[in-house]
Amino acid sequence: MKTFLKYYLPLILWAFLIFYFSSIPNLKSGFADVWDLILRKAAHILEFAILAVLLIRVGLRKERGLNKRLVYVVALVFGILYAVMDEYHQTFIIGREGVLTDVLIDSLGVMLGTGVYLAVKKD
Repeated sequence: MKTFLKYYLPLILWAFLIFYFSSIPNLKSGFADVWDLILRKAAHILEFAILAVLLIRVGLRKERGLNKRLVYVVALVFGILYAVMDEYHQTFIIGREGVLTDVLIDSLGVMLGTGVYLAVKKD
């Protein structure tokens, strides 16, 4: 239970939060158009960078003993797949659309999160 609370629950909650925000019709920040766009794209990068870090934490748990490189690759793949699913999900939401550029921006966030994790942890 302790492992679930420490590793899996944050990942599940974060994935749910991404899903929740993607479910909000016509999501806007309230700022002028250009600032709204910048803020929303920055949020995409940040939310998927955090997702990548949480995926890596789950994969690198000591009791799992997995190869670190494999964990990073799997985190990248799962993070990018979640970005694809997130954009697909948005095609069903009024006022939202699934676009390839957002998948690319989300993927950039996944790669950035993985890179920052590697730089900080020096694994």
